[in-house]
Amino acid sequence: MNPLEWKREHQVALLLCAGIGLIFGFVFGLYTVRKYGYQYEWATLGVATFSDLTADILYWCAVGILAVFGALIGAAVIYSVQLMRT
Repeated sequence: MNPLEWKREHQVALLLCAGIGLIFGFVFGLYTVRKYGYQYEWATLGVATFSDLTADILYWCAVGILAVFGALIGAAVIYSVQLMRT
């Protein structure tokens, strides 16, 4: 079941559903991930720039991972529909 051999409209549906899943995962990540959810011992030592930078990087990595998971779930839905079709 190679998606490259599907009809053009099914390939477009796969991309659209993956894109919608990416958007939903990104929005879900923005609302559920907290930037300062964990307290680190070194974060209270007065080194604000290092801890802020680290928190920003970890925050956007977590949001990005949730967005990718959303895209994978969206693509898996269309792929499973195509598997049931044949």
